[in-house]
Amino acid sequence: YQRRVAIRAGRKGANSLKGHIKPSTNNVEVSDHTKEQVKTIRESTYAVSVLTGQAVSQLATGIAALARLISPHVTKGIKTVINSTDNKLVAEGKNRISQQTLNDVCQLGVSGLSGLATLYEGLEEGAKQLGRALAEGANVTVGQRYGADAGQLAEDGIHSVTNIGLTYSQARKLTGKAIAKKAAKSTAKEVVVAQVKRQ
Repeated sequence: YQRRVAIRAGRKGANSLKGHIKPSTNNVEVSDHTKEQVKTIRESTYAVSVLTGQAVSQLATGIAALARLISPHVTKGIKTVINSTDNKLVAEGKNRISQQTLNDVCQLGVSGLSGLATLYEGLEEGAKQLGRALAEGANVTVGQRYGADAGQLAEDGIHSVTNIGLTYSQARKLTGKAIAKKAAKSTAKEVVVAQVKRQ
């Protein structure tokens, strides 16, 4: 749905702009060599973007498996802390932490993590669709003014820049700090999910 809306809006804007652009009397001549180089750059940046995405996906799968393995140990540690806190509360004459309160907190945690993941994926997909719509619009508007070859060159150039941006975004997920954060979040999610399943 997002893709259709973005592309429809891009086309509408490009076609509207196209009506206001006066074609040049001479089309820009783009050599076959330049066209081929820009096309190769577009295809290469796309391939690198796909491979980086696959590496991030495989890493996430591995981290999730690790999180499932260590979550019982983390849960045990959390129970020790909760028991210690409960004992202090009882010693102070206060009420214990109820199981329902713990379950509610866990449910809230799972919902928050799921919502955040959905939001992030939606934003990333939206960026891809915007890049595609901009590239298509550039082809139409530049093509109107300078000819079809120049329009295709503009589209390939924008696609290349979009691919580089996506690769950069995905590569940032492969840093040590990002991996540690992902491991911590995955482990926390597994602990919370295990707690909720016990209800």
